[in-house]
Amino acid sequence: YVSSETTAEQVVGKAYGIALSRGPTVTEMKQMSHFIREQAASYGDSDNSMNLAVIDYCQIMLCLNEFLFID
Repeated sequence: YVSSETTAEQVVGKAYGIALSRGPTVTEMKQMSHFIREQAASYGDSDNSMNLAVIDYCQIMLCLNEFLFID
């Protein structure tokens, strides 16, 4: 659950820390926070739109090559 005060940047930083044990690069932060905001907007003006967008974002994180494969 994401609170109404949680920003897309906070979600991205936390997700990278949990999934990849590192922080996002500047480019990753920009791209991923933009994705979350756009996804939330696509769900309309509901109270649950940010939560749905974060769920979509988490699915992306789990599909990253960096998450799936060990170098």
